[in-house]
Amino acid sequence: GEPVDLKIEAPINLATIKQEIESALQRIEHIDAQRISILVKDNCVTLTGDVKTWREHEAAGQAAKLISGVKSVQNEIRVIPWMF
Repeated sequence: GEPVDLKIEAPINLATIKQEIESALQRIEHIDAQRISILVKDNCVTLTGDVKTWREHEAAGQAAKLISGVKSVQNEIRVIPWMF
């Protein structure tokens, strides 16, 4: 038969989205994933927390956008170089 696209078939679980973003953040060099909070509501993600540089801020936002099932990302991570 036809190959089934599981991405569309399986309802996307919000907890899974959160876990996938967490592991994506852990793979980004220099980001302390512990400092970032992830809120998922209706497939929209809000990131909050603190990072050292804009590069990390952007990398975290991009990582979240790439996760399957994520509709939009509000990147509210603060860049606070002197905190670290």
